[in-house]
Amino acid sequence: MLSIKGKANELIDKYGTNCPFKIAKMMGIIITYENLGNTLGYFSKNFRVPIIHINEKASEYGKKFICGHELGHVILHPEV
Repeated sequence: MLSIKGKANELIDKYGTNCPFKIAKMMGIIITYENLGNTLGYFSKNFRVPIIHINEKASEYGKKFICGHELGHVILHPEV
């Protein structure tokens, strides 16, 4: 079983980038920006299509971090 770091490196090798936005797009994951109040982000599924929700008020760096974090949930916990 791969560690989280190992899984991340596997994705980077597979998709040729370390950008979570590009990886999510290539995986068919929808990314939405919403006013989430104090919530930074979360992921959900709609008809088995994964969706990453990111707080539109987060900084650009924050959005990238949130996307990467939620991408980890999509990959490591796909049953949600």
